[in-house]
Amino acid sequence: MPKALSDMAKSIILVESQEKFQPPQSYFGDASDDTMSKGEKHNLQDGNGLLERSLRLDSTFDHYFRDLINAKNVKRPLFGLATALALKKINENDVAVLSRTTTQEFCLYVLFRHKDDVHSAQLIRVNGKAPLITNSHAAKAMIFDLKEREFKIDRMSDSTLTTAPPLPLTTAKLLAAAEEQLGFSPRQTSEIARSLYDGCAIGQKRPVELITCPITDSLFVPEKELLAARELILVNYGRDYVPEKPRIYSDAESDSGAIRPTLLSRSPKKLKKHLTETQFLLYDLIWNRFLASQMTDSAMIRRTVDIVAGPQKRYAFRMEQTQTVNRGYLQLFPDAANETSQLLSREWRKNDKLIPHDFVFSARADRSAFYYTEGRLLQALGDSDVCLVETLAYIPDILKEWKFIHQTADGRLYPTQPGKNASELLQQHYPDILNEQFMRQLKKRFILSDKSKKNIDPVAELSKLLQYHIRTSADQTTIVTTEKTNRKCPVCGGAMLRQSGPSGDFMVCEFYPDKCQYSKSIAIHVHRYYGCCDDCHAELTVKVGRYGRFLACSTFPKCKFTKPFPIGAKCPREGCDGDVIERITKTGRLFYGCSHFPSCKFSSWQMPVNIACPKCGNLYMTTKSGDDSVYHCPKCRAEFDMNLVEQS
Repeated sequence: MPKALSDMAKSIILVESQEKFQPPQSYFGDASDDTMSKGEKHNLQDGNGLLERSLRLDSTFDHYFRDLINAKNVKRPLFGLATALALKKINENDVAVLSRTTTQEFCLYVLFRHKDDVHSAQLIRVNGKAPLITNSHAAKAMIFDLKEREFKIDRMSDSTLTTAPPLPLTTAKLLAAAEEQLGFSPRQTSEIARSLYDGCAIGQKRPVELITCPITDSLFVPEKELLAARELILVNYGRDYVPEKPRIYSDAESDSGAIRPTLLSRSPKKLKKHLTETQFLLYDLIWNRFLASQMTDSAMIRRTVDIVAGPQKRYAFRMEQTQTVNRGYLQLFPDAANETSQLLSREWRKNDKLIPHDFVFSARADRSAFYYTEGRLLQALGDSDVCLVETLAYIPDILKEWKFIHQTADGRLYPTQPGKNASELLQQHYPDILNEQFMRQLKKRFILSDKSKKNIDPVAELSKLLQYHIRTSADQTTIVTTEKTNRKCPVCGGAMLRQSGPSGDFMVCEFYPDKCQYSKSIAIHVHRYYGCCDDCHAELTVKVGRYGRFLACSTFPKCKFTKPFPIGAKCPREGCDGDVIERITKTGRLFYGCSHFPSCKFSSWQMPVNIACPKCGNLYMTTKSGDDSVYHCPKCRAEFDMNLVEQS
């Protein structure tokens, strides 16, 4: 990372939130041209406008964020949009890990001897379903049954597996690869890459730049460098490792392009004596990754033998072996797996009988839960394309400075309790803003704001949207008033309560929602809000088409986003979290179905309501479309007159 950029990024971490943003002085490069390095000049030419607009956006969001968590006077780093998204990802992953249920299962294998070799086949199905062996006693009982069965080959097949070479390196991919393969932290990788880019003494008159700019999100590679890479592969590895055509990962020309060596003839082995150990390791990673991206796919043959046993093929076993036929780009990586074993014998034929040699069972290795490290987090943010790569490496440090995350000895990132609380508040108040698609669009807008002839101010737009969410949140916290009436609940006979709140006026049973789920809205002529468009975040409106009502974006035809019209009921099927929506048959008849169709096939001719039947306990009752005077239970056929609610 160039020095000017490093100073700017450090100033981001140290700057305090201000109501009116002022960019750090180091950002403008107050040094003279004579004292500036090549990296500093590159940064000042390419990044000034973008960095300033990016920091203005982050400063605006930081101002509202500090108001939200009451941290106006806390001396902490600038908390920007990408940092908030990173915190959201870590929290969501932590919730997913905690919700995982781990149960011990066993795998069962049968061993077959063929000539001098012993091959193992794993049990994959029992009665057409995946086997579930929860303890050793069940495994022993199954083995006892299998010893009495006859085994025969059901099918043999060969398939070719190919693996494409990795993409060239961008900033996010370099930080992740260096952490995974070399154990370097993102900050350490950035400093080493900066030293390789600014110039190294390799025995020439002046320091030589060894890699291209390490601050990039482009995959572009000039044509002459592609041809040079193909020539080097042809000379050193042979024609079998050169693809028919150069691999082009991006047609969009860029000043810097992907991270790659400036000259392929400077191989890592030649430069090892001139570089420090860390410089050599990172340069070797960059050199090999670029060369590998222009080599052929690796290919291997996988031979599969399916074996069945028992009546009607009750037990199904599978035996697999692979053999590498072309290492392709893996030739650059000697430590990569090289399957050289002999394939299973072709002497076997379908319906051949096999005699088991032995039976073995073992505990299934539990797949470890995914967790974020600094490199994985930055790669996820880089793939999301929600922020500038110039400030990407400092996001984990910002979260640590805020004490929102902590890092274990093995590099795992976990949210702290303040981090969980902050993430929940952000999700409650700004759900539409902490959205990857919205943030990508916002990034494109501030990148193009200086090129467009229109007067676009993304900072003002973001500020307006943040203020709107604050007003909405304030409205949602309005106190709900409750008034008891002399009406009776038509379902259970309890007293009815009239509730008034920001979402409207309702009549609810006094036992709601524990014992009785009856409620009814009081119709008033107000504008109903159906949410925001998922694509452009404009307000949704109700439209009527040949298949009934649906929600559409209010900016149609500019935006053509649509979604089904909700009726306010959840799918009554157990285990399904879908919504009940209006649907139309081919003949034009209205019915109601689950939004998760075809995975859930719930349907009803009458409108379902999420009220349990007080007689039989059925999870829902129905009403006629447009008429809620009578509730009908489809299970026990009981009916409940709703007209009693209208009596005073």
